Amino acid sequence: MSKIIHIMCLILLKNKMITRINNLLKEKSFTKVKLAKQINVLPQTLGNWMMRGRIPNNMVVRIANALNVTADYLLTGNNKTPDNTISFELLNIKDYKGSDLAKFDNIHDVFTVDREWFIDVFKKQPTPTMKIVFAQCESMQPTFTQGDFLLVDTADTNINDGVYIFKVDDRLFIKRLQIMPGKILVISDNKKYESFNLPSDAVIIAKVIDLWKHDTP
Repeated sequence: MSKIIHIMCLILLKNKMITRINNLLKEKSFTKVKLAKQINVLPQTLGNWMMRGRIPNNMVVRIANALNVTADYLLTGNNKTPDNTISFELLNIKDYKGSDLAKFDNIHDVFTVDREWFIDVFKKQPTPTMKIVFAQCESMQPTFTQGDFLLVDTADTNINDGVYIFKVDDRLFIKRLQIMPGKILVISDNKKYESFNLPSDAVIIAKVIDLWKHDTP
C-alpha cells in the first residue's frame, strides 16, 4: 500500500510541475517552441513531455533557467522568482570509457550562484547550455590544475582557437585547439605533453569559456 501511495505522490508532484511550467509560459508570454529552443530539444519532444507529465530530471534545471525560476520552484513551488540566482548542471560524462574529466554518477547535481556575481566575474549572461566540469588531468597545467572546475558551453562546438572538450575513440580530452593550414593542432599547455593533429572523426562536446578556479572571488 505504501508503495502505491508513493507512486501516486510522484505522479501528483509531476502534474503540479507541468502546471507551474504552463503558468510560467503564460506569465512570461513564452511559447513552448521558444522554450524548446532554449533547452535545445525539439518542440515535439517538449510537447510529449508536457502531455505525459514526464519531464526528464536532467531537463528540470534547463527549463528553470530558461524561465528564470529555480529548479526548486518547479519541483516544490518554493522560491518562484530567483532573479538573483542561476543554476548550472554538471556536464554528463558518465557514458565515456576514459576521460580527462572527473566523473559524476548523479547528473542532477547542480551549482547555484548569485546571478549578479556571475555576470560581474565572467562578463557574460548565463545560458541554459552552460555547464560545469571538473578537470582531473595535469596536461593543461598551469592554465588549470586538477580539481579546478570549468565553465563550458555545449552550444559552442564550432572550432576556433581555444580550449575544447572533445571525444576521440570513446575518450574525452580537454586540450587547446589551434587552427593551422590544412590541420587543427591539439596542444597541451603542460609542455611535458606532445601536440598532435586533431583526428577527422573527433567529436566536439563543448568549448571551455572560463576557468572557474578555486580562487575565483
